Amino acid sequence: MKAWWEITPEDAVEIRLPAEGIVGPMNEMGEECPWPWEPQMLSRAPMGQYHCNYCGAMAVAGVPHPDYRDHFSPDCEAAKHDACSGDAWDELLDRATRCTCMCHATSATTPD
Repeated sequence: MKAWWEITPEDAVEIRLPAEGIVGPMNEMGEECPWPWEPQMLSRAPMGQYHCNYCGAMAVAGVPHPDYRDHFSPDCEAAKHDACSGDAWDELLDRATRCTCMCHATSATTPD
């Protein structure tokens, strides 16, 4: 399984997601973006927020497409937010990732 960000926009010209063996980012509605390389291709455009033309997700010009898929650590899932190290597991990609629980956005001590 390969993550979409491991593919350059130049190599993704013929790809449309979902595609076998490639995991794409989700928009706020839980839909996979069919071509998430657009935001990072706008690196020479003035930086600013806009809606992805392919899935409608709120994105920022010049940076990779955001992924609104939730990944929670076991501690946050058990409501033990103070014990969370900030690490979670991405079941789809079978690798470690950051915990996306809202407790990190609101706490003064966000894990590194």
